[in-house]
Amino acid sequence: MDNPLNLDSSWCCLNVQGRDPRAMIQQGPNIRVTIAAIAAIAADGTRLAVHVCGAIIDTGAEASCVSPDMFAKLAGGVQSVRDIAHAYGNVTGERTVRACVSWMPEVAFERNFSLLDHLAPYHVLIGRDILCECRF
Repeated sequence: MDNPLNLDSSWCCLNVQGRDPRAMIQQGPNIRVTIAAIAAIAADGTRLAVHVCGAIIDTGAEASCVSPDMFAKLAGGVQSVRDIAHAYGNVTGERTVRACVSWMPEVAFERNFSLLDHLAPYHVLIGRDILCECRF
């Protein structure tokens, strides 16, 4: 049987499974991810401690984000600033941390994650900067 998700090998699949389908109805599409900051001092892209947490998928978000709690856990990673637009308006000089997020073996994305105060109960928001490379 042909797999319509495997038409082009350059796409990454998003595998969603869970025990409670009501969670997706109540809170939107959400997945469990691993995330690790990219070390600032390592030229080889060394990753710091890996954290397992919940992530929400937001097709309207321009950029991926992390909660204040997760931002603190990713301390030691490469930090920067950028301008972004999200549900709470345009933000100038938003703090970011460079990190690698993954939800399946060998499906990982290295991006700058902006700090987003209103993300609870999730720790990571997967935005269009990652979703543009995925097929559902």
